[in-house]
Amino acid sequence: AASAAADRAVGNVGYISAMPPAVEDAASICKRVAQEKEALAGRAAQSNPQKQDTRLEMHLQDHLASDSAKPEFTRQLEALRVQARGDDDRAEGRPAIIQWGEEGMREVESLKRKFILPFAAERPVPGTRGTSLVPWQSPVYRARSSIQAPAEHVDELSEPIRATLEQILEDTADYSSNHFPLELLTCRRDAWLFSAIRENLSSPEAIRMIGLLAHLLYWTVFGHLRPLERRLPQPSQQSLILSLQELWSRLCDAGRPKGPRKGAEPAVQSPSRDGAQPQAALDRDSPVGFVLPVYMLSLKRNVEYVFHRQYAKAFNDVHTGAALAAELVDQLNVLVMNVFDPDCAYASFGALDSSAEAIRQWRKLGVLQMKLGLSPAVKMLSREFRTTPMTLLLMNGDGGEPVDPRTRKFLQKSASDVVLATVAASPPRPGGAAASPTVVPRLDERRR
Repeated sequence: AASAAADRAVGNVGYISAMPPAVEDAASICKRVAQEKEALAGRAAQSNPQKQDTRLEMHLQDHLASDSAKPEFTRQLEALRVQARGDDDRAEGRPAIIQWGEEGMREVESLKRKFILPFAAERPVPGTRGTSLVPWQSPVYRARSSIQAPAEHVDELSEPIRATLEQILEDTADYSSNHFPLELLTCRRDAWLFSAIRENLSSPEAIRMIGLLAHLLYWTVFGHLRPLERRLPQPSQQSLILSLQELWSRLCDAGRPKGPRKGAEPAVQSPSRDGAQPQAALDRDSPVGFVLPVYMLSLKRNVEYVFHRQYAKAFNDVHTGAALAAELVDQLNVLVMNVFDPDCAYASFGALDSSAEAIRQWRKLGVLQMKLGLSPAVKMLSREFRTTPMTLLLMNGDGGEPVDPRTRKFLQKSASDVVLATVAASPPRPGGAAASPTVVPRLDERRR
């Protein structure tokens, strides 16, 4: 129609009139949408005036309640809310919760298959693709405590551990800060707790424990590779166990909560590895059932790393390295169980035990332990009458048994054959108690 009108106006000359359409810009669209929303809200308020009045009354009550609130309590409540949500950041010196990705999940899976029960009890069946559960208390591990080294690596494995405390400290600090997925081992979201644990994992006691336990493990599994006259004497091994028990006792004291928590700030501080004041420490709210298993897990992993670092050729061998590493892990688990944790109480985590796989494996592992005589009733009686390795060393520290017959009778009731025999360096008696130690290091006045 426009073209026809134009043709009539200018004669027979034809042309096209192309006018751009009227298109709204983004600002106009947003303004129109906001107006429509306000109109809808107004109609909803008119249709339900009681709801609008209730909302205004709630706002008024909140305002009146905030007049009498103490600012200090308000800040503490907000800090606890932020901490519970895991939104802490490093502003004002606050530690942050590490958000682990695939790397953290792979590390947790590796730690589970090596050191965390019940997953670590699963071992491949030779000649098949299947797996089977082998309890750490099994006589199979006691029968082959020495590892047979491949012939081509005997010379390398004949050299004792040479790692220094400085090297162990550097490796442990790097692993604890950058590669140890603490946050994936618990359901808690406490940045201060994780910071305090990482600080204690690099403490002087923890570093010395890693070095001494690596030496003890070496003389247990590879000591037979050295000439008889160049092996570590039995009294020296007992002194090594005594020192490990003292260090573990100190580390447990550092891991036990002390003092109240004040808001989000740490309440108790422990010495750091460089002598300066640490940034965080454990307090009364810290879960001991999580802290001590973390210490034990870190100890095992770092001892394994000491071996892999020094004997890299043997453990990286494409033919025998994997089998050698698996045997080392098994003997490390058994040694730690015998010396520190006869009940394996520090070898599992509640956050990992809730999976269907863990529940199924715990059921099977319980049946296997009952076949070895470790029924729930026996475990309960053992925990009731058990003496700790430190107590045993103290009782026998002068070279003989306790003088009081009542004390000797009580010690005979202890059913912890494994731990007592390991500390006393003597085979357990058939009756259920460990035999008297033949060679026991004397306790000097300072240690007593």
